[in-house]
Amino acid sequence: DMPRRVVVFYGTNRVPTTKPAYFSADEALAVSYGYVRVNLPPHRKRGELKSKPNTSERNPPDAQKYMFLVDSTQVTPEAFVALVNRAFQVDGRKRIGFIFVHGYNSSFEDAALRTAQLSADMGLPVVPAFFTWPASGEDYTGTFEYLRDFTKAISAIPALEAFLTQFAEKSQAEELFVLAHSMGTWT
Repeated sequence: DMPRRVVVFYGTNRVPTTKPAYFSADEALAVSYGYVRVNLPPHRKRGELKSKPNTSERNPPDAQKYMFLVDSTQVTPEAFVALVNRAFQVDGRKRIGFIFVHGYNSSFEDAALRTAQLSADMGLPVVPAFFTWPASGEDYTGTFEYLRDFTKAISAIPALEAFLTQFAEKSQAEELFVLAHSMGTWT
């Protein structure tokens, strides 16, 4: 069996950075749109999120064993809608969008991997996407970090609204399901 590459669309109000992070935990003034490709190993159990161990560019993770973010591409809002619509046309059935909003302590990569895992495990013909707000994605040592993420989640509400509007009103989606986890329900 071969690993699968899953395309997942995204919207974020994080500040763009370079690889391997792609986006920081800092808040951007505008929403960025794009897509990522995620490697799914062939013998992964449903619900399992076996992400890569720390590796370098010269020593990439084993695609047969680990989920990992292959790459990320930022696009304009108009190109985002065109790409989502193209993804809807591939299946030919009902056009169902699935959007995941992560909780606290999640990085851009964490959100991408979880969205790919959820959409693959559903086994439904959905076009997967995620909205990622600038949670720190770091280990917490106390209440201050939790409150910092809470403040960022609340301030991300207009960005999430813009992303949902772009996806729901400008794409060919017939149905849209949103799953928010933990602190992501505040956005």
